[in-house]
Amino acid sequence: MDRPGRALRQAFALVALGALGCAGCGGSTGVTVPPTGASSLPPASTATDAPTTTAAPATSTTVTPATTTVTSTSTTTVAPTTTSTTLPGGLHPVTPESPLRVWVLGDSLAETVGAALGRWGARTDWAAVTLSYEKGSGLVRSDVFDWLAAAEAGLAEQGPDAVVVLLGANDGQALRLPGRWLAFGTPDWDAEYTRRVGAFMDVLLRRAARVYWVGVPVMAEADYDRRVQHINELQELEASARTGVAYLDAYSLLLDEGGGFAWELPDDQGNLVEVRLPDGVHLTAAGAERVAGLVQEAIADDWLVSEG
Repeated sequence: MDRPGRALRQAFALVALGALGCAGCGGSTGVTVPPTGASSLPPASTATDAPTTTAAPATSTTVTPATTTVTSTSTTTVAPTTTSTTLPGGLHPVTPESPLRVWVLGDSLAETVGAALGRWGARTDWAAVTLSYEKGSGLVRSDVFDWLAAAEAGLAEQGPDAVVVLLGANDGQALRLPGRWLAFGTPDWDAEYTRRVGAFMDVLLRRAARVYWVGVPVMAEADYDRRVQHINELQELEASARTGVAYLDAYSLLLDEGGGFAWELPDDQGNLVEVRLPDGVHLTAAGAERVAGLVQEAIADDWLVSEG
């Protein structure tokens, strides 16, 4: 399918009462496209909104990310139905009086997916969704944003039942350790990156009953996509080692029939809709709804809740 030629407008301004949306996802590239070659030299971030220095991150590491935090509330009276009152350890029955508290966090890809999940939570009247994202962030460049520290504070403040994570699209670059840099994809890089991913998962599991780790979607640029696939493999490996973490494969969700990058995919009525923005990185509203649906299904299966 040819790349869409028409301009996409900024859409879905963030509003209250669960009508959440994408603020500014149509133009800026909040996800940093990694450099084309693995190098032992310090990487330079290409995100338009992220610092390229090695100074401490602008956001304090003692507070949650301040870019956007929106909590969905419901305007409906439709109550969910539970299929069982006996749930696995750490899970509670979901009712309008005791809704599921979901925290969505990550880079700019989390913005539209979190907005879609917020609309879903408000519509069904059984999930309160909070969104926190930091453009250009990841687990490699803690000097850009320290997610480990931010998560510690955010968990204490919000006390979520479940956390949805979208991180990794900015991580296909060299990784800095004291006194040296590790080139992307080397054994040393893989070992340190998986350690960071695992440590982040463990922090989230100390407060949340479930973590839903969304893999990075397929990317249009070939080298970038190869890096994404490698990152997804390492993230999935760490998720599989933890009972409370579910890895959700958003990569294959956005492939075309031939197994390649899809600019458009059929909707529920069989009509082709654009799922990616012209940058070949970010999601349209329809693409975000598609990924959010994957998360919704996983949450519903775990918490034994269906829309009533």
